[in-house]
This record gives sequence, structure tokens and C-alpha cells, in this order.
Amino acid sequence: MFSITPRFKLGDREFDFAGSTLEKELVNCLSKNIAPGETLFFEYIYDFETWKALELGVPPHLTRLGYLLFSNGFTWFKDWYYAEGFMEGNPKLQVEKPLSEEVKTRHIRELCIETSNFIVNAKRKQSDYSYHEIINKAYQRAEFIYESLCQGLYIK
Repeated sequence: MFSITPRFKLGDREFDFAGSTLEKELVNCLSKNIAPGETLFFEYIYDFETWKALELGVPPHLTRLGYLLFSNGFTWFKDWYYAEGFMEGNPKLQVEKPLSEEVKTRHIRELCIETSNFIVNAKRKQSDYSYHEIINKAYQRAEFIYESLCQGLYIK
């Protein structure tokens, strides 16, 4: 998914795409049509919250867009943004659906480790962040994921 505009117009009304029902429906539709093991690249230049969260070191699945993708069955994440003299293209998340239950379990375990580390570090450094609201939202997502998925797993 590339060239997503931050605002779109329908008739005489304008809408923000990030966080909209249209965005949620689009991700849901894509998820339903992507088979296990397949990859999706989702540009996030339209989404300031996701972009800033990633810049601040939030794991991709705890960002606004990443959490939406995670909630739709994607369990592997990679942030593709490397400053290379403006030749790198726009920033994007690469996500994949697990190929099997075994792969899903491995992915979830890895996400839980990242989630646990984020909770510890974010709590310790919360007051250091310039973008408190973005970090607080990521922290709330992290707590929910940890409580609902990770508590029963042994995580180092």
C-alpha cells in the first residue's frame, strides 16, 4: 500500500485517513485476502503518530498502524526506513501473516519480548519523552498485549 494521502475528500467533506473507519476496513480487507506466509508493505508517511513512535523507538506492533495490522492477524514486523540521501523511498512497515501455528507462536513470543522490554523502558523514561501522548498510547497497547497474550509465556 503506497501513496496513501493523509486527507481525502468525498464530495464536500474532508477526512483524515489515519484512524478512520476507511483505514480499518482497508486493513481488514487486505488481511482477509492475504494468505499465511504472504507479505504486505504498508507505507506510513500519512500517519504522523506511527512515524513519530517508530522514530522514538516504539516497536512496530505497538504503534497505531502496527497495532491495527497486528489486530488483523499480522505477527511479523519490519520497519523499512533508512535515511540514504533521499533514495530510500517512503517509510513503510513490512508485515507478514504466520505460515503455521508454530510460526505464529514463535512470532508472538518475539513480540512479547519486545513488548515486555518496551513496558520496562517506557515506564522508566516516560518523563523524558517529548511526545508523551504517543508514548502513552503505545504503552497502553503494550499493557493490553502483555496482559492478554504474554503473561503465560516464559520471557527472558
